[in-house]
Amino acid sequence: MNYFEPLWAKYYAPHLTKTEVGQLRRSETAAPSILLTEIIQKQGFDSANRTYMSVESNFYVKAKSHYTVASLIERTADHGWEHQCLFTNAMRIAEPGEKASPASRIVVAPHHILTIEFDDRNIAFFQQQLGWLRSSGGKHDSVVGQFVTHLRKTYADAVGLTVVYSGHKSLHFHFVVSTEILRGAAPEPTSARLGFQKAWDRLRDEFENFAPFGLAAGKAADPSLRRPENFRRLPGGMRLNESTDHIFGVPVGVPLFQGVMWEHLPRGRGGGGKGALLNPVDFMTTPIVPHRSAPQGAKSVTIQSGENLHAEAKLAALFDGVTNHPKFSHLDCSGGEPVAYFYNHPADQNPKSVMRADFATVLVQGSNPLDLTNDAGVDGVLMSRLPRSLGDMLDIWADDFHGQRVGPGGRVRSTVEAEFAEAARDHKTATKAMSAILLGSLRDNVRKPETHLLCAPEGISKTRSLMTAAPDLIKGFRREGLPSWLMFAFPTYEGAQEKEAEFRTLHAADMGDMKPVFLRSFDRIYTELCPDPKKRVSHKDAAISGYASRADMIRAEQSSVAKAMDGAYADLRSAVASGSPVFFTVHDVAQAWAKDNFSRLLLAAEAVENPADRLAARETTRLGLLVHDEINTKAIVDVMPSEKMEDIRELINSMGWTDVTP
Repeated sequence: MNYFEPLWAKYYAPHLTKTEVGQLRRSETAAPSILLTEIIQKQGFDSANRTYMSVESNFYVKAKSHYTVASLIERTADHGWEHQCLFTNAMRIAEPGEKASPASRIVVAPHHILTIEFDDRNIAFFQQQLGWLRSSGGKHDSVVGQFVTHLRKTYADAVGLTVVYSGHKSLHFHFVVSTEILRGAAPEPTSARLGFQKAWDRLRDEFENFAPFGLAAGKAADPSLRRPENFRRLPGGMRLNESTDHIFGVPVGVPLFQGVMWEHLPRGRGGGGKGALLNPVDFMTTPIVPHRSAPQGAKSVTIQSGENLHAEAKLAALFDGVTNHPKFSHLDCSGGEPVAYFYNHPADQNPKSVMRADFATVLVQGSNPLDLTNDAGVDGVLMSRLPRSLGDMLDIWADDFHGQRVGPGGRVRSTVEAEFAEAARDHKTATKAMSAILLGSLRDNVRKPETHLLCAPEGISKTRSLMTAAPDLIKGFRREGLPSWLMFAFPTYEGAQEKEAEFRTLHAADMGDMKPVFLRSFDRIYTELCPDPKKRVSHKDAAISGYASRADMIRAEQSSVAKAMDGAYADLRSAVASGSPVFFTVHDVAQAWAKDNFSRLLLAAEAVENPADRLAARETTRLGLLVHDEINTKAIVDVMPSEKMEDIRELINSMGWTDVTP
């Protein structure tokens, strides 16, 4: 019996015909998707060209980074592709510190996916779509088969189609197009995102006007998937239902399967048509604006982006439009000569007044209802002026900027380092500044997947600042719809217990629903309950004895110990369920959290034997914040003797293993 058979039988069968339920059942046992294995997994991460297709297990990832897909393709991930459910089209990897949105990083990869979906809650329409996939003959006789044949005869870059069930109310029609022709005609596109959007428009028109689909008047494809950077459903993925009104009545928290319902992706370049869904003209529409050269004899001032921002902050303070007129707008250095622009009055929306490089005063241009003037001897509002010309002041501010940003040895300080260096005058101000930096970083990066490593002196209250802010952190995570569990990890269990006691004292008056929990590993609990080393079973013992895990062997052969461990975890589950847990544990437990071992999963459920239980337990036990305290090099880097590495390489070669990262 298929794993999802109870799902089909209980929730789908009452609403669908036997044939329609059979289509869903067969999707569970279908061969791996060609879209997944031949396209997403092959072009999903290209470290040489710094491109990727974002793959994630939930929608709550704002940055859509390359971390997950890279770990999957390089086989360093703790979970496989079946635990993911979303993917995007290809983007370039953002440079360090770059704040470019996914939309601005769209690139042209070998293949692009144009997705059509109808966001409709009507079960009858869902059944109609299932009907498009069926035929009494071959797959090409079905309605979608006819449509794919039509596309390939019309467009030379049309490759084929993969249809994926979303798990809820819709099907995702993933049309694959080859970019070979496009890349030959437009090797350096200036408007890739716009070009792909125009291609989606063509495909949508073809789809909605294809008579055999029999679409009702006004039935339109969801325009959100017009955007190439938006998430779409991954073939063969699995997710937990989050909808309280699933159209087939599936409860929240039940696993849903994103089966491949229909697929035809021939290995060739594309179709035999003369047209192209990807029109090269659409990919070259961004105008190229020529840079104006500086006027002959004008003073040349070069301003880097950091210096520019610093100078703009200075000008904004000197010309605030309240006590010092006029109000500064922006600094323009695009023409080679710097020009500062100003607003003439509070209602001014078009800054025309200027200050040029060789002047210290503002030249008023445009409407002047305040009678702004540089002459103190006439009536009107006297304008502020710089102590020296704008060009000279920019040089001074540039030196000032570098003085703040360059540390000992000439190394450029990061923004955080510069802020800390300016604020820290003694231990008290340093502690306050550290707290502000930590909490500010968490607020600014709450939806970013990066790990942040903070190095600072001992005794500056890094961990205590986070412990103090725990109530606000939890509120912030909940407000963002993120997991709110916190974990503090220390080198020893004794240290973890001390910090738990300190946390209880710290929040004696504002504990709220926080639940401090001293968390031991599964192995630690077992060792304490089975103190005789000779009686303890190991993973090796379990494997030799034919057990699937050490836990199974303990349960079968040490029933009293197993019962005591069940009681220990029942107590932990009770504590966790009664509020928002704040764990205090050791580094080993924290670093193994992503591996979904018993130390983690048993906090959510007593039974975690099958994949669905493990997936549900994993989702329940996600952390909002993990803090490693007093971490050292050994906790981050594994160091192995060269002799052992040689032995491993010899074993790899003798066994014929391949695709191993050295």
